[in-house]
Amino acid sequence: MQIAKQLKKSVSLAYYRYELTTALYMLDFWEKCIFNSFVLLGFALFLYTSINYMPETVQEWVRATTEYFPTTLGPLLETAIGAIAPPVMVEL
Repeated sequence: MQIAKQLKKSVSLAYYRYELTTALYMLDFWEKCIFNSFVLLGFALFLYTSINYMPETVQEWVRATTEYFPTTLGPLLETAIGAIAPPVMVEL
């Protein structure tokens, strides 16, 4: 029970700091909802883009690194390339 209270207190403190940092405390409720929806939309788009395009980028970085260090890091990083999942394709 005490853990739940501490969690609730820390989440409310984090939201209070978020409101103070972004100056949301002086907005009406509906304005806060609109602003927060834009923030959540931006975070969701960032997360979607990271999941879809980051594996390809990491594979390119690993390949480029193996070109510069072929004897020391080459075999180690070549095995790591297989562990990176390919991007997820989503059809709309």
